Formats: sequence, structure tokens, C-alpha cells
Amino acid sequence: MNPIQKLLKMMDWQDANRPLKVEEKAELMKLTDIDFEERLHQIAVDFRNDGVIRA
Repeated sequence: MNPIQKLLKMMDWQDANRPLKVEEKAELMKLTDIDFEERLHQIAVDFRNDGVIRA
């Protein structure tokens, strides 16, 4: 997945979930494709479970 695809995926994710912090976006951009998908999912699960935004 190229950087543009990751950015588009993050934008779609934010529309469906919550805005990502700049730090989260930077962290996500450094990850491999598989880790990127898993981390996005984990952020959503954490937020839905307790409503807390973790850095």
C-alpha cells in the first residue's frame, strides 16, 4: 500500500469512527500494510469499548 492509499484509508476510517490525532497518523504511516490495518482496527475497538482516545 503506498502512502496515498494509506492516507485515503485513514480518511475513510475517520469518517466512520473518530478523528485521528497527528501522532496516530504519523505512527500509522510508518507501519507495514498488515500492521497498519491491525492498528486501525485496534484503535476503533479501544475507542468503542471505553470512549478513551489513547496516544
